Amino acid sequence: NSEINEANIPNMANVLQPMIEPFRKLTPKLSAVPYDYGTTGIAYNTKVISPEEAKEKGAGLLLDKKYAGKIGGADGMVTRVWYAALATGQDPNNIKDMDTIWAKVRETRDLAKKFWSSGAELMDLLSKEEIVVTDAWSGRVAALQDQGHPIGYLDPAGSYAWMEDMLVLKGSPMAECEELINFMLDPVTAIAVAEGQGYPPSLDPTKVKLTEKIEKLPAFDSTGMMKSLTFADPVYWATNEEAWTKQWNRISKGA
Repeated sequence: NSEINEANIPNMANVLQPMIEPFRKLTPKLSAVPYDYGTTGIAYNTKVISPEEAKEKGAGLLLDKKYAGKIGGADGMVTRVWYAALATGQDPNNIKDMDTIWAKVRETRDLAKKFWSSGAELMDLLSKEEIVVTDAWSGRVAALQDQGHPIGYLDPAGSYAWMEDMLVLKGSPMAECEELINFMLDPVTAIAVAEGQGYPPSLDPTKVKLTEKIEKLPAFDSTGMMKSLTFADPVYWATNEEAWTKQWNRISKGA
């Protein structure tokens, strides 16, 4: 791995510590710096599902037979296994009973109208009201809300959070890369990009004044603690990825 000299990136002082900590667990000397984050929460049509119902049912909305044929979901193993874990009361980073997981995955498959494979497809299904509830990327939901669509968003307890980072490859010109990272973490730059792409920056809102537009983004955590967000344990998921992907591929084809 490369080794970033943090002294050359003074703007790192404003980065959320809960986003840096997962990297330090893997490599105490950082090779990457987190830049933004989002969640895969629950999006729902507010003309059909009230915020109160969404909050009460949480991840269970994806298994509600009342909405059979109007349910969507991401076409990917990680999201399907993650939400099945939440539906069965298990820790997605420490699953104890995979049989119940696959049973829930099949249950969602049988209720779903479509598993979408891109953000554009997700937005199309929701905007045309072909589906009324789905797990969804927070930034795409923000775009739908900006367009005036009646879409609510909920991050149920344990919902899937992710982050994007700037990774410096070994052998790269370090001084120039560190200068670039520092520029990208400058509040002016980070805020402009965040507003443009619809995902919150990695800057700590208790240290940096963010804009009202960012504070209204679906995944935004105003506390700077990120206690309501759950990042995947990279070692745990990488260890199980091959076997779980094979099983998901079987189930997605009807097995």
